[in-house]
Amino acid sequence: MPHTEELAILIVGEPSLENFRRDIIVSNKNKGLQRISIFHPAYMALQYPLLFPYGERGFQLGIPYHKRERRNTTKKKRNTVTVHEFYKFHVHYRPDEPNPLLCYGRLSKQAVVDARAIEDEDRLMYVAKNQHKLRAEYLQGIFDAIEKGLSEGNQIGKRVLLPSSHTGSRRYIVQNYHDGIAICRVYGPPDLFITFTCNPKWQEIIYMVNNQMTDLIL
Repeated sequence: MPHTEELAILIVGEPSLENFRRDIIVSNKNKGLQRISIFHPAYMALQYPLLFPYGERGFQLGIPYHKRERRNTTKKKRNTVTVHEFYKFHVHYRPDEPNPLLCYGRLSKQAVVDARAIEDEDRLMYVAKNQHKLRAEYLQGIFDAIEKGLSEGNQIGKRVLLPSSHTGSRRYIVQNYHDGIAICRVYGPPDLFITFTCNPKWQEIIYMVNNQMTDLIL
């Protein structure tokens, strides 16, 4: 099996938000250095060789949807699989089928978190490259820039705006706040809102479920 005893990190230029990219650099004897980006099918296999020892192919751009013959089919705007759909399919549990993204403890959790980070990076790259499709704003003058917290001259200019569809953005929070206020205006303020999580295998829950089943049988 191929192995190496030397590992290195390559940083091209100054690390900043403009030129930051996550990738893997592979040294090829014939072609030299080769970049393996997050959209390369070998990225996850190179990043997690213990989970994918046989070099299983990962996500890549241009994976088409599986065509099914249906009478009432609606045309979709997109004909290829997204990052979210790909990892959602592979993370799903299937009985009697070992899943490297679920069955190997902390390393599997790290791979799932990394897959989620890849999805967020893909969405942010799309938003940054399609600002002309969104409502763009500009900083007017030095006073506005200082009020926004910008202290260096190269930071003054056009900002990258996150739409309300991006979870956690400012517009996402404001939109959900307005939706909540609208619901309260129609139905009134909530009296009591309780959420909780529990383990369904707790002895108390199993005991109560068994008692209810016994009562129903009797």
